[in-house]
Amino acid sequence: MSRFAAVAALVLVAVLLVLRYVPAQPPTATGPVLRELRVFSGRDVQLAIAMTALGNVGVLAVFTFISPLLTDFSGFSAGSVPARCSSSSCSACSPSRSSPVCRPAC
Repeated sequence: MSRFAAVAALVLVAVLLVLRYVPAQPPTATGPVLRELRVFSGRDVQLAIAMTALGNVGVLAVFTFISPLLTDFSGFSAGSVPARCSSSSCSACSPSRSSPVCRPAC
């Protein structure tokens, strides 16, 4: 059995269980769209959106700028970059590397 078929079978079982055990609820009445969009005027919601955007920009920066440094200058393989980028800065560069770009922070 392929992995796709195994995942498809698990999804089918999950859908059947949801249909069986989750009770149906009547649709709720909604108001005008502008009233629904007013939630974005709240300070907490704006802060949550900003933090989410900042987190995504950080991930983009890691894989756009730090990955080439690790692969091109430090000699790490491309497959090891995600693990190294998610670990602490102390383990990102091994002490055995002599590249001036990659000096241990510890």
